[in-house]
Amino acid sequence: MSSENNFCSIGIYFYGEDISLDEVSLLVGLEPTLSRNLGDVRLTSSGAKVLQKIGVWEFRWRVELTNLGASLLDIIDKIKCEKIAGRAGVAKAELDVFIPLDADGGVNGFSFEFPGNLLGRLYRLGFDVVITVR
Repeated sequence: MSSENNFCSIGIYFYGEDISLDEVSLLVGLEPTLSRNLGDVRLTSSGAKVLQKIGVWEFRWRVELTNLGASLLDIIDKIKCEKIAGRAGVAKAELDVFIPLDADGGVNGFSFEFPGNLLGRLYRLGFDVVITVR
């Protein structure tokens, strides 16, 4: 991978109809990079109005692919509560890892490891894990 494509995006998402955005922030010890309540209306870049169909709390960051495992451990360790799914109106918790492929086609594969302690912690917190590579 070229140095400019040696990055991935990690996101933590919490969804719920009755989600308490402030309470989620307190539970996880992070401020969201984006949050919306059920029923919020926003304008898209084309000017269309969109009604928010579910509450969402999002925290996204960009990390070097070689630091993916350590970055995941670091951010999940910041969450001090024992379980997030089912609290503060959170119906679904999701960890999303997006890894862009090298557009030049020079590299067609990679590998990384989810340490067992990270997987165990994600399970206890109630997270689903989504990994997207494209």
